[in-house]
Amino acid sequence: MSIFHFGGNRCSKFRKAINVLITFLLSGLWHGINYVLWGIFHGIFVLFGDKFKTKFKWLNRVIVFIVVSFLWSFFIWPESMGLALSMIGSVFTKFDFNLFSQNILKLGLSLGDYIVLVIGTIILFIFDGNSNKITTKIKNSSVEARLTIFLSLSLLVLVFGIYGIGFNVSDFIYSKF
Repeated sequence: MSIFHFGGNRCSKFRKAINVLITFLLSGLWHGINYVLWGIFHGIFVLFGDKFKTKFKWLNRVIVFIVVSFLWSFFIWPESMGLALSMIGSVFTKFDFNLFSQNILKLGLSLGDYIVLVIGTIILFIFDGNSNKITTKIKNSSVEARLTIFLSLSLLVLVFGIYGIGFNVSDFIYSKF
């Protein structure tokens, strides 16, 4: 047995928690030394997320989205934890709802971008609410139907993966790597 055998989820709860933290620590380290804090925070929130779930699936997802969005501050500004914390703090101290609502349509998104955003969100909610039915139906369908679905979804990923007139690959978050 290797000394690096973590045991997966077939171990004590404490060992599982250590394994999760090690995994996220290594994920941060893989991105670079400046991203270790980002990895550690993600690991901690994964552990807390397992313990503090509400009975409302949608609320759990909203909370996870908000927490992960804040944690991305440490990824975007890895050189300065102070700047990341300052940006997170400004959401609570300098947020102006009136200014936000006036500028929401000035994000640089076209009408087509908003349509794709709304349709994509609706599709995700529909699939999420019916995922068991949909996956069972796909599994029970013919090989031709499954291949058609797979190819259609692959085409959608290709079309929307390189998307928009103003798309610039250097703006992608991983462009620094």
